Amino acid sequence: MNAAGTTFLLNSHVLSEVEMVCNRVAIMDRGKVVVQDDLSNLLRTAAENYTAETTGFEDAPRFVTVLEKMQDRVRCRFPAENLGDFTAFVRERGLIMTECRLDRMSLEEAFFERLGEGGHA
Repeated sequence: MNAAGTTFLLNSHVLSEVEMVCNRVAIMDRGKVVVQDDLSNLLRTAAENYTAETTGFEDAPRFVTVLEKMQDRVRCRFPAENLGDFTAFVRERGLIMTECRLDRMSLEEAFFERLGEGGHA
């Protein structure tokens, strides 16, 4: 609904565009609505993980998964419940954290999660 109270409908297979312009989404399979919800509810956090980038380190805590080692930096992922532990790890070792973000699920990922990889509910 826009400010004047008008609802606009958009039908598209380009989910990245739907994600940019819609606030409510219906996912259909073979002509039937299988889920209809606010976009924010469909785009829940992706398994509640953070991705971070810091200056390099070798001794990663067991809850950290190293995704990429660059010359002087490390990109890693860890569960949200370990955010405090990770920031303590960074502080204790004198590392510099240049990025830390909560991973979000895309509408495409939500679509396949709801319909399954085979495309059927």
